[in-house]
Formats: sequence, structure tokens, C-alpha cells
Amino acid sequence: RASRRTSESREESFAATMEEAGGHGRGPSARAKARAMRVAQHLQAYSDGGDASGRESVEMRRPEPEWEAGTGTGTVSSVSASHLWATIREEVDRDSRAEPMLASFFYSTVLAHQTIEESLAFILANKLHCNVLPATQLMQLFLEVFSSEELEVKSGFLADLLATFDRDPACKKYSTC
Repeated sequence: RASRRTSESREESFAATMEEAGGHGRGPSARAKARAMRVAQHLQAYSDGGDASGRESVEMRRPEPEWEAGTGTGTVSSVSASHLWATIREEVDRDSRAEPMLASFFYSTVLAHQTIEESLAFILANKLHCNVLPATQLMQLFLEVFSSEELEVKSGFLADLLATFDRDPACKKYSTC
């Protein structure tokens, strides 16, 4: 409860700051910036090695929240997302060395992809494909959706990943959330 109150107070203070800066502090733009700020704060909090719940140490550099110029909406910076992706890849690389029988699975689902969007698109496409809609077409469709700035899907799934890591005691690594 305390962390939820702290998160809400951060969002309220962020909205107040937006209002003082000349913005109205409401609407989708302020909500998107608040969400991106929360994601950046989660990344920063876990960059110091996780929390007291026994989770593995996370080797990440401190991310800096950035706003995409000219879009009017706040998004998770590509730098922050790339730090999270690098952490996931490091975890999976360690797991593949520890479990050689699963190395090809780890490679095809995570290590073969340059971005978190590509990896997620690959995983979803392979779960949802059928005879009528092959995995390659689904993967392209997912990549188009993830790259759409209007939908803010990327910041949404990153926020979901971080929330799951934060709230699920069984989730000890980003790669298993």
C-alpha cells in the first residue's frame, strides 16, 4: 500500500509540475508522461540490484528518462528500453549457459533478436499463428503495431513487465516475468 501511495503522489506531483510549466496537467499527454516517468523510475530503482525480496542482482546502468521531441507525448526513452533489453539478454545468456538443453530455445526467442519488440513479436506470432495466418505475417503485424507512436504499445508493455516484476514475488528476473 505504501508503494502504491508513493507512486500516486509522484504522479500527482508530476501533474502539478506539468501544470506549472504551462501544460494543463490532464489528458492523454500528461498520463503518458506520468506512465513513462513511472517506468523510468522502476528501471532506476532496479538498476541498483533489485530489492530485499531475494531477487537476483540486476546489472543495469542508470537510465535517464527522455521525452521524444515534437510528439507531445512522453514515452519510455529508447535508452531506458535498451537498458532493460540488455539486462534481459544478459539474464537469458547466463541461463543458456547454465541449461545447455534450452540454449536453442533461448536463442530463438531472445538472443537472436536485436530489440525487445522483435523478441515479443516473435513469441506472440509463434503462439498465435495458424494455417491461414502464418507466423511471419503475424510478426510483421506486431512489429508495425509496436512501432506506432500513436498507440504507445511499447511503453505499455514495458510498464506491464516492470509492474509484474515489482508485484510478483515468484518473478526473480526480468526474463521470466
